[in-house]
Amino acid sequence: MPVLLLGLALVLLLYIGYGKAQHTYPDLRLDSLAAVGEIVRNSLQTFLAAGLPLHQFVGFATLTQPVLLSEPSINEIRVIDKTGKMMFNNARSGSPGLGQNTIFLRDRGRYSIYENDRFYILSLDLNSKFETVASLEIITEKKYINQRIKAVFMPAVIAAIFLLLGYFVLAFLTERGLARRANLWIRGFYVLAFVIVAILVMATLIGLLSSGVQEKGRALSKSLAARLAAALDMGIDLSSFTELDTMFREYRDLNAEIKYIALTENDIVAIHTQDSLVGTNWESQGGAFEFFQTLQAEPDKRDIRFGVSKKLLYRSLWRYGKDFVVLLIASGFLSALFLNLTISFKRKSDLVQAELTLEAEQGMKRDLIKPVYFLAIFMEGLHASFLPQYMKHIATESGLGAGAASAVFMAYFAAYTLCIIPSGWFAQRRSSKPLIATGAVLSAGGLLLLSVFRTFGLVLLFRMLSGAGGGMLFIGVQSYILKHTTRETRTQGGAIIVYGYNGGTLSGAAIGAMLALYIGMKGVFIMGAVVGATILLYSLRYIPATPPSVKKVSGSKGSFRGLLGVFGDISFVKTVLLVGIPTKMILTGVTIYALPLILSLRAFPQEDIGQILMFYAAGVLISSRYASRLADRLKNTRYILFLGMLGAGIGLGLIGLMNWQVLSSLSIPFLGALLVITGMLVLGLSHGFIHAPIVTHITDTRSAKALGQASVASLYRFLERLGHVTGPLIVSGVLVAMNDNILSIGLIGMVVVAFGLVFVTGGKKIGSERRMRADV
Repeated sequence: MPVLLLGLALVLLLYIGYGKAQHTYPDLRLDSLAAVGEIVRNSLQTFLAAGLPLHQFVGFATLTQPVLLSEPSINEIRVIDKTGKMMFNNARSGSPGLGQNTIFLRDRGRYSIYENDRFYILSLDLNSKFETVASLEIITEKKYINQRIKAVFMPAVIAAIFLLLGYFVLAFLTERGLARRANLWIRGFYVLAFVIVAILVMATLIGLLSSGVQEKGRALSKSLAARLAAALDMGIDLSSFTELDTMFREYRDLNAEIKYIALTENDIVAIHTQDSLVGTNWESQGGAFEFFQTLQAEPDKRDIRFGVSKKLLYRSLWRYGKDFVVLLIASGFLSALFLNLTISFKRKSDLVQAELTLEAEQGMKRDLIKPVYFLAIFMEGLHASFLPQYMKHIATESGLGAGAASAVFMAYFAAYTLCIIPSGWFAQRRSSKPLIATGAVLSAGGLLLLSVFRTFGLVLLFRMLSGAGGGMLFIGVQSYILKHTTRETRTQGGAIIVYGYNGGTLSGAAIGAMLALYIGMKGVFIMGAVVGATILLYSLRYIPATPPSVKKVSGSKGSFRGLLGVFGDISFVKTVLLVGIPTKMILTGVTIYALPLILSLRAFPQEDIGQILMFYAAGVLISSRYASRLADRLKNTRYILFLGMLGAGIGLGLIGLMNWQVLSSLSIPFLGALLVITGMLVLGLSHGFIHAPIVTHITDTRSAKALGQASVASLYRFLERLGHVTGPLIVSGVLVAMNDNILSIGLIGMVVVAFGLVFVTGGKKIGSERRMRADV
């Protein structure tokens, strides 16, 4: 089992890196081929601009042959008129035919990309003074790109295989008792193997993307040099060409990565895109990668020189690389999950052979539940990146209009919410294991059916099934944790849910968005169903059944009507109204709704907005682990919750200062973005002091002691959903009232701090060390 789990982690890491390369590198490579194609296109455009008909153009083979010579990956260059008839072509000898079933892939602005099973076709418009008359097509085989990607990833694959073999030997030795401190060795080698492969994949991807950006400059220099060299070979002196400097500037203007183009004669600058350097001795310019091709050897040495901007190269690498970093973090969460499973199985095996203490047994059982909730959230997160658009498409197909898609989401959350209280009642009196198993079946079944049927009514029903399953899974896991924790470890148990939610959401959304590119939306739904089936099998095999609560509840206290008595518990009501609901309102109203809207209005790129929001999840994950231990050690969660509310107010205040005129006048670069990022991180860190401790606080109230922890915790989870629902409504009202001014976020932060002060002042101490009357 340990070897299998490490193998899954390394395969996932390699797949993510390879998938990112397959998604990114082809565009870079095709961009460089398109830049070469524009050299040909410009010559044809000059002919058309003179008002001449394109079919009278002479010398297409002469024009395109230098391109074929300089770019071995180009199979054919041709011109197709508006009717689809071929006007000119120049194909490499022995090139395979294009074939049929060519489909449109995407528009890249200056050119469009088409493809079939074997080829990419780049199409560049050829325009007369009045209209588009034809298209220039550059045809290249996919195998050149795929072979390049496979070759550079092979060292990482080989390293992963050797590391896996080493881990197999280590697992064999520890299983036979031949290695001391087995858990330390297992954990250490696992982390080491993951880190080594992650570094190799990262280095491979950076090198590949860097070469892809630089290849554009190299391809342009080779192609332009080939054209000029052909003229020299025919005895035509370059001085006979007019407006070479203008042509150089046009090339630079068309390709932002090009910092300069120069022609040197015996290392004296003859032509340069920067006029002031003409006539000077050639010196390499800083801030650029230089590519040069020799046109003519000594004694009259002539070179063509291209400079690719390092600044733009690094910017491109960051643009492509930061997406991979997100995927790397996502795979890291899954790998950590596999590592914890490895250690948990080892601990379980060790504990079976030894006398179990209550604390050790409960710790082992809590470890076993961790994958269940993580995978449950991961399962729903897989389709988060495209589900709204998919539902709008289904609604439109059914003739209901795109607005009907919102009903699908409302149905999901309604089913989720309605299952919370009955599930808590069942877990209190029966067991949480049937809830987990049933929830997994409903969630997986809903996704599997969603991959088959596209009728709006059925889709609505399937999402309700998944919503009901999600609610059952959530309460099942929460009840299981409560039954396997003491007062001293209850908050740490709650942190399992916090980690599962944030880690599962981040991992699922990132990996699901990538999978959608390769296996399609239907494939992602099926993958989610497979994850749900995994939860079912795992829970049936490894999750022990939990007996009913020792304390039997009868009479009105054992009914749903008895739960209404909690509203007479001041501590419960204050916690829900002043901490629980406001926290969820901030999550949905500010983090999910208002902030993306405000940032988009300020021209933040969509991918940057998503990555800024990740700082919230990172903050929660970092702080919840330590906040839960602190709460359990202090045995008083009231001040922990107050710190969370205070920090949340500060975080919102930092976000609200983004466009404050006093700070804007300081002219500090990226100050606004830094304030938003810092504010989101502080908000996440602060909410880590709330999400897990608040469950412990609720289960310490006299209502929980009277009605049972699982029932009251489920009621709290039901009530906090009011914050989820009302958050966007209230925050949007504030934004409208303040004309979308981001200072409104700061005002909300002040209200949050006020709520925290009211909560912490005048309250009675809540703790297991104090006896409380159970007189609900």
